[in-house]
Amino acid sequence: LIIAISSYKEVNPLPPEISNDAHAIMAVLTDPEYCGYDPKNITLLLNEQATLGAIRHELDLLASRSSSADTVCIYFSGHGTNLGNIIDPISALVPVDCEPSNILNTVLMEEEFSAALTKIKAKRLLIFIDACHSGGAGSLKLIGDNLSANLGFSDKTLGRLAQGTGRVIIASSRASETSLILHG
Repeated sequence: LIIAISSYKEVNPLPPEISNDAHAIMAVLTDPEYCGYDPKNITLLLNEQATLGAIRHELDLLASRSSSADTVCIYFSGHGTNLGNIIDPISALVPVDCEPSNILNTVLMEEEFSAALTKIKAKRLLIFIDACHSGGAGSLKLIGDNLSANLGFSDKTLGRLAQGTGRVIIASSRASETSLILHG
């Protein structure tokens, strides 16, 4: 499952190179010299396709279609966010249809993402998260209820997502670092 979002509707857009990266990941996964996956087994959710509903649907499909003998790769490139207080943030992935005024109901919360990963019975699960971390691209506006949202994904969340055997998480940076997208 490859998810790449640069053209956000209500959140700061990201450079179009994100689409190039998604296509490059797909090329590596399908190339017989490298991974050799059947292209029919790869789903690409690009920009407007990467809605919260579509991401949930594809994670459910992965859980229902994969077996313990499989290797599953999930790639997400886009915004991540830390919600709540700075000391104990709640992390979430930001889909294309995120509504900052209704943020808690329009992002993929870490708890839901972790539960979806737990349902995937593949012996090997490789997750790439290429998202801004704390100190990244700023903050989402119009959140209300005194809930702050800083773009990023916390180290605590990454640790929870990687629990279990045969699971690897590769993140573009730590929560205390900035992820950069270079043009070209």
